[in-house]
Amino acid sequence: LARELGDWLPADPELEFVKSAVHGGGRWLHFSQAHDGIPVFNSRVTVRMTNDGRVTQVTNLAYPRLDVSTTPAVSADRAATFAGLDLPAGVEPLKAPELTILPVERSTGDDFHLAWRVEFSTITPPGHWITFVDAGTGAILWRFNNVRFAEVTGTVRGDIELERQNDIFSDRGLPYV
Repeated sequence: LARELGDWLPADPELEFVKSAVHGGGRWLHFSQAHDGIPVFNSRVTVRMTNDGRVTQVTNLAYPRLDVSTTPAVSADRAATFAGLDLPAGVEPLKAPELTILPVERSTGDDFHLAWRVEFSTITPPGHWITFVDAGTGAILWRFNNVRFAEVTGTVRGDIELERQNDIFSDRGLPYV
């Protein structure tokens, strides 16, 4: 596989196998990227192969030659405190903060930050907040609400990934939209 994909992948992309799925007369191989064992947020490589082993499609969202420290200066507990600022009083992280490499797109190219990913749930406003705290400075790099809002009448269908990122898409009814 590495020989066949040589020109399609970034140099030295620390890829980790996620899963393999058979669909539509071929096989899909899913990989995620890590740097020194720390996952790179939202990076992935997906390879579609025919049953006889020919590569027919490559989706490459990996980053070449990452150069970022993987030693945090800010503790996970301190990052959770910073991440909770500006959220309703009394919210607690849903789970322990996790280290990740956060790519930040700039006009001059991508910057990479070692960050703590901290997740919170709120009732008012409805939210599943994901906050990235710089593991070197404690600054909030990015926060977003993973809850989406919409008003819909009628029947809704859509292509969805069944369980995890990179699953094969399946047309399904969306009864709770």
